[in-house]
Amino acid sequence: MIDSFAGRPVVVAGGMGFIGSNLVRRLVGLGADVTVVDSLSADCGGRRANLADVEHRIRIANFDLAYAAGRRHLFEGCDVVFSLASATGHLRSMQRPLADLHHNCTGHLALLETLRRAAPGAQIVVAGTRQVYGRIRRLPVDERHPVRPSDVNGIHLRAVEDYYRLYQEAHGLASAVLRLTNVYGPGMSLAADTPHGFAAVCLRRALRSETIDLFDGGNARRDFLYVDDVVDGMLAAASLPMDRHEIYNLGHERPYRLRDFGEALARRSSVTLREVPFPAESRRIDIGDYYADFGKFRRATGWSPKFDLEAGLEATLFHYRARPGEFDEGMTAAAAPADIFATPASRAAAGFAAAAGTVEKTPHAALIRSE
Repeated sequence: MIDSFAGRPVVVAGGMGFIGSNLVRRLVGLGADVTVVDSLSADCGGRRANLADVEHRIRIANFDLAYAAGRRHLFEGCDVVFSLASATGHLRSMQRPLADLHHNCTGHLALLETLRRAAPGAQIVVAGTRQVYGRIRRLPVDERHPVRPSDVNGIHLRAVEDYYRLYQEAHGLASAVLRLTNVYGPGMSLAADTPHGFAAVCLRRALRSETIDLFDGGNARRDFLYVDDVVDGMLAAASLPMDRHEIYNLGHERPYRLRDFGEALARRSSVTLREVPFPAESRRIDIGDYYADFGKFRRATGWSPKFDLEAGLEATLFHYRARPGEFDEGMTAAAAPADIFATPASRAAAGFAAAAGTVEKTPHAALIRSE
């Protein structure tokens, strides 16, 4: 897998977001010829500064994926497409359903229409979500669990999965959807106006020595995935022989209560925990306990997560404490990470020493922006 990306043309849609930017850095380190497409929409989390350190080694095209047909040349001849361009806010999708529809359904459908003409042989890896399952009936959750999304975002992303299935059946575009759960780590948007999701809110409050609110005691169980493990999974999925549409869960062997996540942060910061009633607006779309059975993906690829919660939080807190602008007044271009070429192993090692310089820097790319 490590050698399979050298020199290959790869497109990362949503590559300036949290998971996407971590994936792009890894692909650069593996020698891939990377093109990043991102709208930089506030709803989707993309930020220029996420890739300020490597933009001289990649192509960047800033435009709304819904208009991909007009940028067909960017996709022509690509071998692999990582489709990560989505809006993910569950409560926000209930408040702004039409915006969620645009960023998810319209964007993915436009991408598929472009790929079937410009890159019909590309392997496609899609970032999905466990939210498509809705309220859980049995644990752990495997891919055969009933699908009944409990919010607008889940419904739209379930439709996205069906778009990719249909385009494989009708047009031969092979794809793998990875249903992700509670991803955290360096690169999350923690600025005051953007954090959404339990992990992002908790990390921001821990870094600012504030209070974490635990709804109904924080006893709901989740499996948390560190971002480097997710990147490993995406690279593994792209390395599979693809001739069909497949859906896989990603998850962790050990589920934790939400309270456990908060307490792990409290051991590493001055954050306090507070039990509060579950807000009615959030309870209506809450799925309850969730942790995944990822056996199907492990059998197909050999993948399993390497980071436990303790190691993942250590690496995450180290990253943000070295860059307070990322969670205080918002990230700026000057706040580019110093350890952008760190491998997962080096990031987890004692001291999290920077590994800059381990990848040869060979500028070759252009920056493309749309007004």
